[in-house]
Amino acid sequence: MGSSRRNTFASAAAVLLLVVMATEMMPVQADDKYCYFLSRNFKGWCSKSSSCESVCLDEAPYNNTGGQCRGWFPARCWCNRALHTATTA
Repeated sequence: MGSSRRNTFASAAAVLLLVVMATEMMPVQADDKYCYFLSRNFKGWCSKSSSCESVCLDEAPYNNTGGQCRGWFPARCWCNRALHTATTA
C-alpha cells in the first residue's frame, strides 16, 4: 500500500510541475490597444493588481503602461504596453 501512495504522489507532483512549466512559457498576448506579457521582475503569485502595476511601471526600458493580475492558478503579473498604430492620411 505504501508503494501505491508514493506512485500517486509522484504522478501528482509531475502533473503539477508540468502545469507550472506551461504557465512559464505563455506567449505574448495582444488585443486592439495593448500588448500583454509576463512581468520579468514580479516574484510569486499575483494577488493585488496594484502591486503588479507598480512593478511593471518600474521595469525599464520597456515603457510599460500598466499591469494586472491574470489567471487564477497561479495568478501571474501581466504587464501591458500600448500598441502604436500607424495612421494613414
